[in-house]
Amino acid sequence: MMAAVRAVAPMVDPQADLLISNHLAPHFSHRPVIEIVGPDAANLDVDRYRQVLLDHRHPGWNATPELLAAIRTRLMRSGQWSLRFDQGGLWLWEHRSAD
Repeated sequence: MMAAVRAVAPMVDPQADLLISNHLAPHFSHRPVIEIVGPDAANLDVDRYRQVLLDHRHPGWNATPELLAAIRTRLMRSGQWSLRFDQGGLWLWEHRSAD
């Protein structure tokens, strides 16, 4: 997983508002807004964020594979998000308005 974190790190904009799996947060903590995925994430307005970084192999504390799958489905269906990275269990999504 650390190789995937190193590979995705340059793609994560330091100025982007970020929704993230909790155990990844320390690697990306210097952001204006960083929110950790938790049980309430199923109801979050994902369009508040510019990027979403999830570890679907290791959902993290207080998250489930089903929750991450639900977030992924919402991102895919909205048509406003692009999957920029899918490697080593990590997904990095970027809001199309950021392109």
